[in-house]
Amino acid sequence: MSTGLGLLLGSSFKGLHALYLGPLTIGVMVMTMNLAVHGKDYPAFHEFLIYGSFMRYALEATLVPMLGLNRPDFPCPEGNPCLAVITKAKYILKFIGCLDMDYGRSIAIMSGCSLTFSLLAFFILKFRLSFKQMSKSKKLI
Repeated sequence: MSTGLGLLLGSSFKGLHALYLGPLTIGVMVMTMNLAVHGKDYPAFHEFLIYGSFMRYALEATLVPMLGLNRPDFPCPEGNPCLAVITKAKYILKFIGCLDMDYGRSIAIMSGCSLTFSLLAFFILKFRLSFKQMSKSKKLI
């Protein structure tokens, strides 16, 4: 996934520009994945950013094996008082806003994004290299 996005940014911009736009793009995606937002008060564009960010599905694919799949409660160490709610995996998922997550959907969306990023990077790089080749051949004539 990150390789495809890196190739896409690297082939789209000059090296120095891609160096700064890569972390900026990832920062925006992390801020907009917003798993804990619930309700219908946010606009359609914000909803598109939330469900269109591959970072959301990467986090979901990480949380499903750790906290999902009917995981038993976490043990509370003896002698240390702990909150009963943080020992329950379902409550942690509810608090984060991930009760409706699906591992298969997350993997499918991330695979599709990775394939899309790689194909776009290939076509952009192919176009840029053919453009440079055409400009060199025109200079020789």
